[in-house]
Parts: sequence; C-alpha cells; structure tokens
Amino acid sequence: MSILRHTTNNFLARLRLIYGANTCPRLRKGALSDSVATIVLPPFLLAYMQRDLFTHGLIALVFTATFAPLAWYAIGAPDLVGIDDAAITRNYAENIAAGHGFVFNIGGERVEGATSLLWTGLIAIIYLLPVNDAVAILTLTYVITAGAVALYLTIASQLALRLGGTARAGLFAAVLLLIGLPDFLVWSVFSMMETALWSLMLTLLILRLIRQTDSDPPDQRDPWLVLAACAMPLTRPEGVAMAAGLIVLAMTLRGGPNRALIAALLTTIGTCVAAVAFRLWYFGYPMPNTYYAKVSSDRVQNIVDGAKYLADFLFARPFADFGAVACATMLTLAVLQPRREWAKAITLLACTVFGVLAVYVVLGGDHFTLWRLYLPILPLLILLAGVAMQSQLPRIAGWRGTMAAAAGLTLYLGLSWLFLYQNRADVAKEYDLTAKGIAFGNFLNTVEPPPKLGVIAAGGIALSYEGAISDLMGLNWTVMAHANPVKEGYRNHASFDASTFYQHPPDLIALFTRDTCQDDNWSEPRASSGPMKGIVMETQFQQMYQPVVLRDGATGCWNGYARRTWLDQTSEPRILPRNWADLTLG
Repeated sequence: MSILRHTTNNFLARLRLIYGANTCPRLRKGALSDSVATIVLPPFLLAYMQRDLFTHGLIALVFTATFAPLAWYAIGAPDLVGIDDAAITRNYAENIAAGHGFVFNIGGERVEGATSLLWTGLIAIIYLLPVNDAVAILTLTYVITAGAVALYLTIASQLALRLGGTARAGLFAAVLLLIGLPDFLVWSVFSMMETALWSLMLTLLILRLIRQTDSDPPDQRDPWLVLAACAMPLTRPEGVAMAAGLIVLAMTLRGGPNRALIAALLTTIGTCVAAVAFRLWYFGYPMPNTYYAKVSSDRVQNIVDGAKYLADFLFARPFADFGAVACATMLTLAVLQPRREWAKAITLLACTVFGVLAVYVVLGGDHFTLWRLYLPILPLLILLAGVAMQSQLPRIAGWRGTMAAAAGLTLYLGLSWLFLYQNRADVAKEYDLTAKGIAFGNFLNTVEPPPKLGVIAAGGIALSYEGAISDLMGLNWTVMAHANPVKEGYRNHASFDASTFYQHPPDLIALFTRDTCQDDNWSEPRASSGPMKGIVMETQFQQMYQPVVLRDGATGCWNGYARRTWLDQTSEPRILPRNWADLTLG
C-alpha cells in the first residue's frame, strides 16, 4: 500500500507541477503549442513527459508505428521487399553470412557494391539467424528509425528550453512537425537502406556535441559521442568529413578541445583510416566501388549536378526552402549574438544542415526520388525552423491564436502528405523494381543452361537468380566502374562502357525492369540514349545478340537480347527469338 500511495502522490505532484494548483488547465504564459498541449494531451501522458529520452523513446516507437504504415499506404502499399539498391546490400550480406566473402557473385571477384560497411555487417548478422530476413530487416529499420525520431524529439525539447520555452512545448511541437515528414518515414523504415542508421548516428553525434558545448564543466568521458564518431565513417564514407567537421566546430564553440572531443575526433579519423586500409587490402581500392561507378572525375560537372539536386530539393519539396531560409536567419543571429544561451546549439544544428547540403552538392547529388540523401537532415531543417517559431510566438491566448496555429499546421501537414501522394508512383517503382527482379530470377532458375546474365538493375534479381550476374551499370563490377572516370549519361548509372562489355559479353541481357512485354510490335524509342548508351544500334552488337521474348505461362513475359552462341545451346521453348528487322530502334 505504501508503494501505491507513493506512486499516486508522485503522479499528483507531477500534475500540480504541470497544471499548477488548479485542477482545470489554464492558458498560461508561454508558447502557443504548450497551451495547446495542455488542452489536447491527457494528463497521465503530460505527467510523465519529463522523463526525457525514455519518454521520447516511447513516443517515438508509437509515432513510428503509427505514421510509417500510413506513409507506406500513401505510396500504394508496394511489396515489402525494399528498393533495388537495398537488395544489392542484402545479397552481399547473405554471401558474407554464408562464408563466401564480400562478393556479389558466389565465387566471383571481391567488390564493394554496398556503400555502407556497417549496414552490410548488421544485415549479415540477420542472415546468420533463423529468422525471415525481410521481416527482421524491416523490424530493425523500424527500431532504428524510432531511435532517430527519439533523438530528434530530444533535440527539439532542448532547443525549446534554450529559446526560452519549455521542454514540453518543444516536444509537442516536434511531434506535430514530424508528422509532416512521411517521405522520411517511408525511406527510413521501408527502403531497407542505411537511411535510418545514418539518421540515428548523425543525430546522436549532434546531440552529444550540443551537450559538450553547453556543459560546464564539460564531460570528459562521453562514450555515446565516441560511438557516433566511430559509426559515421562506417555508415557512409562521407561520414568522416561530416563527423570531423562538426567535432572541430564544437571545439571552436567551446573555445578549445576537451578530452571527450579529442577522443571523438581521433576515433572518427582512426576509423576512417582503418576502413580505407581494409578496403585497400581486401578490394584493392580506398573507396567503395559504388563511388567509382557513380561519381564522375569531372569535379565541375559534379558540382553542377549537385547544385541542380539541391535546387530541386529546396524548391520542389514543400517547406524545404522556408526551412533553409529560417536556418540561415537563425545561424546569422547566433553568429551575431554568440553569448546567447541558444547560440551554440543553433550554430551546431544549422551548420549540420548546411554542411550536409554542401557535401552532396560536391558529390553530384543522387537520382533517387524524394532526395534520400537529404532526408536525415530534413527533420532538423523543419524542427529548427518550427521550434524556433513556436518559441518566439507572441504570448497568444484565446481562440484566435489557436485557430491561426491550427490553420498553419493543417496547411503544413496537408501539403506534405499530398506531396508524397502525388509522387507515389515514382516511389513505388523502386519497390516494384525489386519485385520484378525476384520474379524474373525465379523464372530464369528453371532455364537450361543457366545464362550469364547482364542487367541494369542488379538488386532484386540477385536475391533470386542462382547464376552469374554482370552489373552493366558497374556498381558491382570493378572493371566496368573504372572504365570511364568521367561519367556521362543517367546520373549515378553512367558507367556503362562498350569496350568492357564486348570483352566480357553476358549470355542474356534481361529487360525485366519494363512495365510491359513487347512481342510482334517491339519498339525501342531510347535505343540510342538509354543506360547502355546506344550499343544496341551497333552492327557488332546485333551480330552477337538476337532479340528474344521470354514467356512463363500466361503471366510472365519479358524482353531481352540473347547471345547467339547461348541460344544455340538451349532448346528452351519459352525463349522465342525475334528478328532485328522487326524492331523499331530510335
């Protein structure tokens, strides 16, 4: 009974701290969102909102479990197979777990076609366990995403305090603002990429650096900071530049280094050196093969492409431009008023946002829809602007202020979710690409002799096809990736080289990525400008290959180009040759 009485008294004491002496909540002085939170949220939830990260973690788990499925449904509820690039990572992880090494084809060359060493290792552990790999990976991405959301909430709460508001107001504002980021949730939870892990480690690093710059005396031992500093270069290669830059900035803001910051800086540099040494020893190159396949040696062109990528993000993604302007304004104020309580935290957060934006300008951007490279900082961009506005709102009380805030929030949420819905086809096709590859691979496993397959989308097919695969885009083929240092063509998929192709010709080039199968009226409108850069127009190619239609009963139908020497070896009735004269090439 005494334990129950103590718990009850503690609960009531928390209520009194929140509501004051009166049992009926009042609109008191403070930010508008704090007043709205007092009205909307139940007292028992408010009473325990002060448990910081534990509370934020519980809220994040519920938040992610609620809104991530809604975002997935908004894009049409595609198959839960992840996107094609994630399937490539899964293929490497499965081969590692099976003892074949870091290889794309069993028995093939060592090639690092998965950008994230750490994420590949985590997925490999899953393949060692007696679990369904897809379900386990989705569970992992859900938990990691929830962890990242919890850290975003913590940052928002601490920022609100520094700006003169309350932690509760910042938390409530952050929850509402994060609801307007369904694109972040779709990519983090369902893509099966390293996006969630990247977001978690970047946010953990920022949170610990804010603590280091503000605490007095500073923490001399910070294992969480060291963990984030270690994980950043292993999660993505550019992580070392981001981590080192932010740590040095934290040292500057503190007026000098301390033991924890020095340890973090040495850790991130040491981890990067170790990763490069491992790559040189194991693969023969200091960077992942994806870097050589995607990033052009023409630095000027990279910056031009990256600037287009940034401009598209700022002007096409709702509220991204507004958030960037707000961040720039707050950073300016922090520089002009360095002694203000919020100046150091604002400087770190804003520099993180602009630093990440700049890094991917230099690297040339990306081809994926919804700007997945910028998604980890999108919550920071929105929260930094939103929490600052919330904290600086006039002390508005009454129904007019509440209605104005509700109207603004409705506009923000409506436009954000409408944007995802309008782009649902572009998002869903990334998942459909994986499903198509798996289906075609299962069919091809029944064909004799099994062809050496040439593909332009190497992920889903690698999860099912048991034969050898040549990635014509070079992501998983070292020679192809390095053949042309200057990349001209489709962004991130411009490494195809005709001379390399002819030196290592595959038996079958599969066009399983298409939505329709063509038979008698076969037309190739992009034959001269597609991913294979017009090779199908060449006489040498047409002499070596023959168009074919592959049929699997009444449901499966695919186009392709089969090498004539392989066609002579197979008597497969489901492979139907066609004549080049019957094709319309454009």
